[in-house]
Amino acid sequence: MKKTKKLLSVLLASLMIIMSICAVFVSAEEEKTTPVIVVGGYSSSDLFLDYGTENEEHVWGLNKDAALAEIQKNLGKNLTGITKADKTLLSKVLCEFVVKVVGVLACNPDGTSKDNVTAGMVDPAITNTKYLKETYGDNNGYIQLPRINDYLCDRVGPENVFNCHVDFRMGAVKCAKALDEYVQAVKEYTGAEKVDLFGLSHGGMTIGVFLSLVADHPDMVSSKLDDIEDVVMFHPALAGADFLTPFLMRDVKLDAEQIVEYAEVGALSEYEFEIIVAMMNLGFLDDVINKLTNKIWPEVLQYWGSVWDFADPDYYEMWKEQYLDQSDSAQLIEESDFMHYQIMPHYNRAFKKVQDAGVDINIIAGYGRTGVLGKYKNSDSILAVNSTTGAKTAPVGKRFADGYKQCGPNCTDPTHNHVSPAMDVDASFGYLPENTFFVYKQFHGQIWFDDYTMDLCQILLFDDDIKDVYSDPEYEQFEYSRTRKDDVTIDFDGSGTTGYLAQDAKGVNVTNISSYPILLTSIYCQGMDLKFNTLQSGKIEPNQTVFVPFSGEITNVDSVRDTLIVNYTQLGLTSVIGIASFPFMIVGGDEIEYDEADPFCDFDLSDPADAFLDGTRLGNIADRFGFKSVLSVIYNTIMKYFGDLIRFIRKVAA
Repeated sequence: MKKTKKLLSVLLASLMIIMSICAVFVSAEEEKTTPVIVVGGYSSSDLFLDYGTENEEHVWGLNKDAALAEIQKNLGKNLTGITKADKTLLSKVLCEFVVKVVGVLACNPDGTSKDNVTAGMVDPAITNTKYLKETYGDNNGYIQLPRINDYLCDRVGPENVFNCHVDFRMGAVKCAKALDEYVQAVKEYTGAEKVDLFGLSHGGMTIGVFLSLVADHPDMVSSKLDDIEDVVMFHPALAGADFLTPFLMRDVKLDAEQIVEYAEVGALSEYEFEIIVAMMNLGFLDDVINKLTNKIWPEVLQYWGSVWDFADPDYYEMWKEQYLDQSDSAQLIEESDFMHYQIMPHYNRAFKKVQDAGVDINIIAGYGRTGVLGKYKNSDSILAVNSTTGAKTAPVGKRFADGYKQCGPNCTDPTHNHVSPAMDVDASFGYLPENTFFVYKQFHGQIWFDDYTMDLCQILLFDDDIKDVYSDPEYEQFEYSRTRKDDVTIDFDGSGTTGYLAQDAKGVNVTNISSYPILLTSIYCQGMDLKFNTLQSGKIEPNQTVFVPFSGEITNVDSVRDTLIVNYTQLGLTSVIGIASFPFMIVGGDEIEYDEADPFCDFDLSDPADAFLDGTRLGNIADRFGFKSVLSVIYNTIMKYFGDLIRFIRKVAA
């Protein structure tokens, strides 16, 4: 009997070991890592002349420090010392330098490369991040989107992150076909059944066109929808690029303050250098850039297919007739027409097919800014919102009038609200209305400086928790930018959704997202007489949230826009005064009639300080030397406490 029990024990133990081994194999199969392919922004791919031959030459992969040094050497001075008097010399030096560097990248009238220039590095064996770091070091130009790449490597390992290089001069369809080949090569190299795709800007455009070809034109590619698992397109140039318009119209008007703010975000700086820039008259640089365009357009850029894909649809036919010969450029015209008329208008249809096949596909876009080269459309400072998302936007400086409701064809669910809190974007017209996330005031490409957006990207790529913009209240369709440069962010209590004010709200939560303590000096609404008690908030430490109650009546209306202005001082910085404005929508009250005959109104109500300063000598001086914002904070703070004092006296007297 004992022998029988011993035998049964041995058999049972053996069975348990076998089952454990099988479970390990099953688990390993279930947890098999999906490779991630990263497609970078415009001009991020390295290009080579005569790649793979003894004459191979690396012709694109600009060393910014070396380029700056050469420009300053030829100029005879540091760029920070440039003045109006140097305009002609600067134009000459820049034109000579640019043509020298990019002349080899010129294309023939039919869109083909004049020289044997290609992307070259297209083999997954030498373009995975593990190989690139081991071969060229951690900081090398072959890794696409290095900061994002590091996040991805932490999640799936550097051996499973692949860097797709495309010849960015070519049209988006050719780039998409190159991605198609790369997808198949990565699958073969790794043995994986599927891949994930992440693309920024032009890389997002490449992915979007690739998916459109797979869904709508399967005879043009080898890949199938079954080859793709998750897709995130970040600030994608899906339907062109607004920045091309001022170049071709020779109407560049640099927004120097916005450019400096862009750089501050990239440098993780919380100093306010825009005030200094506003005091400098840099308008002469507009002429320099326009002259540079006159030089490099005919000599280098005119026959790049990608440039014609970027062309604003409103001007495409006009520019095509002006710059392209029907005979010499027949091939280029055919390819670009296909992009403009067979791909761009049908993203919604194609992406719906992609979703129906089980692929998770999402877009993240910035909005609420104007172009740094010219104030043409609502944008992320580089790309227009209607290009990146397909959404309908109000003209620059305008918003949809009060009472506006979503009316786009791509979401007709009456319970959904795809109108931005700023009432300047209607996402129901978008390519993916249920899967597009908008970040207010987020600069183009600045994903890695916003922890909120970085976390969202990783969840969308690697987790199944978020299926659409309604899945997680932490990641709603519209959100305020959260970089250190933004200093503070807000949400109204009890409203449930960021950027919307419910009728029963009693206050606002203010969060310090900077690296320094802040003190609130005043908060006010532009359109409602709400009184915010900031005296009890005290010093707000980094990452701390305080509740600021308000008194007064919330206007009993629905779909009406207002703006909350937060004035504060930041402790520990030279630039201690800050202003943050947050557009929001009042919801839950009585509906008001939207006037379709007068669909837009001015974006903001006037700042109380503007009414006090405009037309005065002090106001003119403040405008000229760039310290009007400082005066605004001082005025609004004084009036806030003065108003409180007057109300207190009146109450006592009564």
